[in-house]
Amino acid sequence: NNNGGTWNKTLGFRTTWIFGFAFRYTNLIYNMINQWFVGLYSPLSRYRLCGLKINPDGSISIVRFDPYPSSTPEFILGTTDIALNDNEWYYVEFKCELATAISAGGCSVRVNGVEQLSLAAGTRTAPQYVLGGYIISANSFRLGASNPGTQGSQWFDDLYVCDTGIIPTTPAANP
Repeated sequence: NNNGGTWNKTLGFRTTWIFGFAFRYTNLIYNMINQWFVGLYSPLSRYRLCGLKINPDGSISIVRFDPYPSSTPEFILGTTDIALNDNEWYYVEFKCELATAISAGGCSVRVNGVEQLSLAAGTRTAPQYVLGGYIISANSFRLGASNPGTQGSQWFDDLYVCDTGIIPTTPAANP
């Protein structure tokens, strides 16, 4: 049960992240409106890089956070047609390849085992780096909305993280 907290985990650097988790929330209208509930992070940026956001209608969006030089840093890359309902458990799986141009199937969302969204090949999921170039690896992820409000709750269970993908030994920034 989570009223406003997040769970962070730091692992080795990866350009491709694949993970899944059971997820349930209550009172979407108060709890999770336009909230990130999954985010990938790198020490090259204090901001999230790419992740999942739940929308007021219960749909899920894949979002890139690109603070430099944009004044509107969130870019919605795609949104599911399926909407999650209050007080129901879902198993959400997220695959994210951080790249300036992803390969086919490089970034997708599955809900209860069914692919609901797959970004087109060539989509840029890597945010721009403050010193130029793009951040193409992350070493940590966060589950949970950082500010879900006080009227509802969010639950996470049965987490898995695949350790596949290219694992560089240092953060990767690609000019």
